Amino acid sequence: RLLLFSSWLTAKGVTAKEQASYVQSGWLERVSHGVYQVAEANVSLWGAISAYNMQLGKRCTIGAETALELRGYMHYVPMGKPLAFIFTAPHHELPNWFLAHEWNRTLRYQTSSLLGAEGLEEMEIEGHKL
Repeated sequence: RLLLFSSWLTAKGVTAKEQASYVQSGWLERVSHGVYQVAEANVSLWGAISAYNMQLGKRCTIGAETALELRGYMHYVPMGKPLAFIFTAPHHELPNWFLAHEWNRTLRYQTSSLLGAEGLEEMEIEGHKL
């Protein structure tokens, strides 16, 4: 895991004082309030979504043409920076730091109350379960 949430670390027994110590020692870098990354790690969008889902018990879903692309069903090569269509339920909105971060894809984010467990498929992308 390259992205770590403070609440998850606390649940694993790492106190807030220890977390601050890890930041001071350079082992962790602060991304936002309560969010850290392993020092000098390059956190990918897929890794961030996976951490958000697994550590916080939320569900951010990849959809639309991004899901088709990742399954190998795209019939054209995108020009420029590729898009990432991601969705959450309205009560699981992505935090501002996540949306403002400079990812390797342009985010197209939408909340939807139509996201249920039916029809969703778990897949592994670059070693991250999504």
